[in-house]
Amino acid sequence: MGKAIDYEVLEINPAFEILTGLKAQEIVGKPITRVLPDVRNGSVDWVEFFADLALKGGSREYTHYWEPLDIWFRVKAFSFQKGYFVIYISDISREVQQIQELDTIFKVSPGGICILDRKGRILKVNKALAKLLGIAPNELVGQVYLDFIHEEDRKFAGEILANLLFDGNEANFVSRLRSYEEGCRYIDWRCLVDGGRIFMAARDITDRIEEQEVTDKLVECSEEFLQLTAADFEYQKIVDYLKDIAGAAYAGFRLFDPETGQFKTVASAGEAINTAVFDHKPARYRTDGNVVTVYPGSELMFRAAVSEVALEHLGHDFAAGEAVLAKLSVNGRLIGDFTLLMPPGKPFKHKSAVEIFTRQVGLLIARTQAEKEVSTQKAYFEALFLNTTDAMLYFDEEARVYKINEQFTELFGYRQEEIQGVKIHSVFLSTEEHELLAHRILSGETVFIETVRKAKSGKGIPVYVKGGPVYIDGKIKGGYAVYTDISERKAYEEQLKHLSLHDQLTGLYNRNFFETQIKVIEKSKRYPISLIIFDVDGLKLVNDTLGHSQGDQLLQLAADIISRSLRGSDFLARIGGDEFVAILPETDEETARKIVKRIRENIAKANEEKRPFPVSISIGTATAFNHETSLQETLKKADERMYHEKLVEKKATRSEMLAFLLNALAELKRPD
Repeated sequence: MGKAIDYEVLEINPAFEILTGLKAQEIVGKPITRVLPDVRNGSVDWVEFFADLALKGGSREYTHYWEPLDIWFRVKAFSFQKGYFVIYISDISREVQQIQELDTIFKVSPGGICILDRKGRILKVNKALAKLLGIAPNELVGQVYLDFIHEEDRKFAGEILANLLFDGNEANFVSRLRSYEEGCRYIDWRCLVDGGRIFMAARDITDRIEEQEVTDKLVECSEEFLQLTAADFEYQKIVDYLKDIAGAAYAGFRLFDPETGQFKTVASAGEAINTAVFDHKPARYRTDGNVVTVYPGSELMFRAAVSEVALEHLGHDFAAGEAVLAKLSVNGRLIGDFTLLMPPGKPFKHKSAVEIFTRQVGLLIARTQAEKEVSTQKAYFEALFLNTTDAMLYFDEEARVYKINEQFTELFGYRQEEIQGVKIHSVFLSTEEHELLAHRILSGETVFIETVRKAKSGKGIPVYVKGGPVYIDGKIKGGYAVYTDISERKAYEEQLKHLSLHDQLTGLYNRNFFETQIKVIEKSKRYPISLIIFDVDGLKLVNDTLGHSQGDQLLQLAADIISRSLRGSDFLARIGGDEFVAILPETDEETARKIVKRIRENIAKANEEKRPFPVSISIGTATAFNHETSLQETLKKADERMYHEKLVEKKATRSEMLAFLLNALAELKRPD
């Protein structure tokens, strides 16, 4: 059989003309390829399509988009005689548009959408609802909608759909949907009937329902907490509550001991699990309040590096997902923490609820601890008050003296009847500091300070003060202060401080002080600044011939002469065995020369006295006029001038010193 090459239109009706825009005179009796040249070039070869129908008989139906007219057609054709066929064409553009819009809504809607037939079978479902169910959309088509509703909700959901089909109204209801991946989910359904089909929109409200349940549990435990006393306080009940609120697989509760800095597990809930999970030392809290930090489970349980394979087995054995750490603190004081381990695949959601719960538990524990502490504190302070060797004072919430012990009277001279009811700052005549300390203590702080307190006699006594609040029924009703006399320690510290900055032999400043002071002077810009460097001549000869005790006397004499010759604003330091340096702030060259002259005159006067050896000092001076010359350069210049004097100008002095020493030796060796 040959291939069809064309067909001829024998007759058209007026509706065809209106729909296609083709007139009868343009198309009737003419080959179709002449009227419509592209009839064979589109997605369908219409010549072949209709030729096959005309030769084989039967009927055909086809949906086609005609681009020139932007129209969707439904083409229905049948052959009533071989070689002939009839075509029915209808415009379905509006129907196609509605289908496309519906498909778009199905695709972009964040909520679930499905269409059911009258028997409740799924005709169409979008990806959002399929994802909720955990089943592919194509696998859901044809299945019965009610099969996916929780068995306890199935009956009333079926009744609602039946009534909907009967009266044709809209319906709204909530039921549980069985999800293969997430268990049961609470769904808010909105339904309407159109053309015998049920259109259903689904909104997942599981989180809202769970939040309400959590809120109800919080209210319940809050009411119970308000009635609890220290006697019937149960840590286990608290852990059970928290486990339910968080939806956790396991929960652990630890208390913090501020004395040891350690945590101790006091309760846990859930399936059997290694208690080491709850005895870890948390490396950090990622927030400052009573809040929640979510860690991967492996990070919380196993601080050491673990291989991925090992972690996979450990995660399976412990059956735990996310790990949550919730801190308990009140007014910045750490009380303890909760550890929560979530079931695998279940994310931690109820952060706000856990925060509220931990805050309530923190306040509850703080209250019960305070109740216990009151009696303990009272007994402790009574024993301490009577037996301590330190001075103690109690004051009320208005900072008035309530009671003092005998040691207080012994240290400060006040008797109980003299100061009872007096403001504490009035006792020591130090208003500002005492008012501040009393305020801090009455605000709940424990204070530790070293200070000076005036006794009744007016004498200042160095003391170490430790103070803290006194609680009664959980409220601050006053405070205490313990005074330890540290007079001896302070005196010793002053002695050590003096030795660290002074030369023990001469009493002058030492090299440490000099190096610090020269930097201070340089920064102060008290220019001009003059430096004088001194070297005691013949010290080694004196030490070698007469002994080091005589050498020490020589150094002390030299130090005394130089000190008396300087001004009160000058600084003199011994920086080496026989070397001294003087710093003269705001001193020019001329003034420095006058001071050197005065020193030489005083040396000469000292040598007029009868001594076993003369005093001879080589001197060099230099001046820095501004900051452009460093004091180190100035010191170096003074040192060079001193050595020049020592080597060039003092040969006679050395000879004289040697003669004195020889005579002294001769005197020592002469027999009595």
